[in-house]
Amino acid sequence: MYKKYIIWFFFLAVFTSDFSGLFVYAGYKLNQDYITSSLCINRDKPWMKCNGKCYLMRKIREAEKDENHKAVINVLNQLSISFYQHNSAPSLNTTVFIIEDQSGYSRYSYNYISNYCDQIFRPPKTAA
Repeated sequence: MYKKYIIWFFFLAVFTSDFSGLFVYAGYKLNQDYITSSLCINRDKPWMKCNGKCYLMRKIREAEKDENHKAVINVLNQLSISFYQHNSAPSLNTTVFIIEDQSGYSRYSYNYISNYCDQIFRPPKTAA
């Protein structure tokens, strides 16, 4: 039973954002008398026969501006770094120490640094 209401709620939530201009126009038509008498910019000029259309156009512009702003924010929120690998060059300058052993043989010890890359996917290298 609740699933049915949840489905309708999500259905309306998705489509109300796409049809905001329709809701603005419906609100204008429902309240046209009040808008014409109180909110219209040209209410003092009856010969223009505006009937609140100036108010409707202003509200439609505001709704479009809000939609564009939300679309830009949506695009910015979807931007993400999908892959990053630290660019490290192999180190060829390893230090070698010669340590004298008690037996008279020299023993080599060096600090080995591995630059093994265990990531499978790497971006191609470009010749600069």
